Amino acid sequence: MAISSIIGNIGPIAINLQLTNTVDATPVTTAPVITAPVPVALPTTAKTPSGFQLTAAELLALPDGANIDLVGADGTQRRLLLDSDLIYTQANKGIDANSALIMAPLAGMMGHHDPSQSVNYYSAPATEALTVSYADQSDTVLMMANPVLEAGGAGSDQHALTIDKVNGFIIDADTYVDTPATQTTPAVKTALAIAAYDLIQPRGLRPNLDTSEDAAGLPMAAFILTGAELVRAQKNNTAICHPLRFTIPQSFFTRLFRHPGTHYATRNTVANGFPYAGIIRLKSSVDLTQFSPQFQPIAKCLATWGAIAADNSGASYAFFQMDTNPLWEVPFTFDGNTAYYYNDDFHKLNIGTMFDLVDSGPSYGDAPNADSSQLPVISGSNPYTLTNATGAYIVDGLPLHLSEQPFTLKSGQTLTCYNNNPVSRVSVTAP
Repeated sequence: MAISSIIGNIGPIAINLQLTNTVDATPVTTAPVITAPVPVALPTTAKTPSGFQLTAAELLALPDGANIDLVGADGTQRRLLLDSDLIYTQANKGIDANSALIMAPLAGMMGHHDPSQSVNYYSAPATEALTVSYADQSDTVLMMANPVLEAGGAGSDQHALTIDKVNGFIIDADTYVDTPATQTTPAVKTALAIAAYDLIQPRGLRPNLDTSEDAAGLPMAAFILTGAELVRAQKNNTAICHPLRFTIPQSFFTRLFRHPGTHYATRNTVANGFPYAGIIRLKSSVDLTQFSPQFQPIAKCLATWGAIAADNSGASYAFFQMDTNPLWEVPFTFDGNTAYYYNDDFHKLNIGTMFDLVDSGPSYGDAPNADSSQLPVISGSNPYTLTNATGAYIVDGLPLHLSEQPFTLKSGQTLTCYNNNPVSRVSVTAP
C-alpha cells in the first residue's frame, strides 16, 4: 500500500492530506458479532466535508493510478465536486410536497450494487481529440490517451473518468469508443459527450439542457462510492459523507431535471414522474439496525446525504455505483452465512417505500431563461474578459480557468463562454 502526504493551505485553511493507493488495500472480511440491535444516532444537521477543490501543487502531487483515496485533515473523504455547496445544501433540505406521489411508482424496486467505475489520474496533459455526437453540449477538451474505461466491455455504455493533473481538470466522456484503423478506415476515438470540471476553481453548474457523461448533466466522480472510504468509515463508525449515485429505468423518469442536474434523457411526459437529479433520502422511520455492520456507513449516508438519480438503467433495479475496488467481491461471515458481500444490503432497500424525495428545488424543462441581463458577455479586444460566465474553452482543446482573466488568444483561436442558460453561448475568434 503506497501512502503519501500533502501539507499546505487552501486560502486560510490548513490541510494535511493522506493519499493512499487503494488497489492493494486489505479489506476486513469478518463482521463483528452483534448481540442486540443498537440504535444509530444521526446528526440533526449533516456536516459538510472539508475542502473540495485542489491547488495546482496538490494536483501534481497526486500519484498516478486508479481510485486514489483523498482524505481531508478531518478524516473525511475529500470529494471532487463541481459545485459542492449546492449539492450538499440540497441534500439537507426537507421532504418534497409531492414525495409520496412521485415515489409510489417505485414501490417494489429494490437496490442493487454496480462496482464498475474507476477514476484515473495522469501526470501528462490530455492529448487525444474525440469525435462527439453532442458537440453543442460538450466541452472542447482533449481526452487522455488510452483511459481506463468503465467495466462492461465494448459496446456497452462505458464512461472514461480521468484527471489531467497538469491543467487541473477532471475530464469525463460518455460512451467512449476507441475504434482501431482498418485497411479502408482510419482510427477514430468517439464519445456521445465530453465534460470538463475545474478542480482548482469551481464554476457552478453546466448550462441548463446540457448533458454530461451522465444523463442528468452531473459529474460522476463526485457521487461514486469507493471501497477505501467505506473501510475508513466503518473503522471510525462514521457515515459516508456524500450523496451516492443511483440509476433507475427510463420509464420512471419524466422530461424534467432539478439542480444540480442540468439535463433530462427521456421523451416521456409522466404524471408524477421522477425528475433527473432528484435526491432521495431514507425515511426517518427506517430502522438502520436491520443492516449489517459493513453496510452501516452506507445506511447512515442514505439517511443523511441520500442518493441522486443520475442516469437511466436498463434493468428493473436501482443501481448504486461504486468503484472497482476488489473489496466489493470479498465474502465475509455474517450471521453464520459466508456468502454475504459488503454491498449485499443494497438488496434490502425498497426504493419506493423506504425513501422520501428531497425538496431540492423546482423542476426544469425546455423553457429557456429569457432574462437578457443573465447572458454572458465577452469584452475587450484580445485580451478578452468575461462576465456572467460559468465556463470558457478554446478550440484547440484546453479549457481555461476563469481566474486566468483576461484571456489572450492566439490568432485564429475561438473563446466560447456560457452561463446556466440554454441559449447563452457566445464566442469570439481572435484575428
